[in-house]
Amino acid sequence: MDEQKFNSSTENTDTVSKQKNKKRRKKTVSDIDMQIKELQKKKELLILKSKSEIGDFVISTLSNSGISIDDIEDNKELFLVELETLLNDNSKNFSELLN
Repeated sequence: MDEQKFNSSTENTDTVSKQKNKKRRKKTVSDIDMQIKELQKKKELLILKSKSEIGDFVISTLSNSGISIDDIEDNKELFLVELETLLNDNSKNFSELLN
C-alpha cells in the first residue's frame, strides 16, 4: 500500500515537473519571417483557387449560353477584347456590388 502511494506521489511530481518544463518558447525573428512566408503562400494559393473558380463560373455561364471553350479558343483575341469591354463598362456596377 505504501508503495502504491509512493508511485502515485512520484507520478504526480513527474506530471507537475513536465508541465513546468513546457514553457512557451519565444518566437524568434526567423520564426516570424517563416510564418509570414507561409501565410503569404497560403494567400497566393487562395487567390489562385478564387481565380480558378471565377474562370470556371465564366466558362460555365458561357457554355450555358451555347458558347464552348473551343469557340473561345478559335476567336480568342476577339473574345478577350469584347470581354474586356464588357468588364470595363460594368466595373462601376461590380465595385458598388462588392462595397
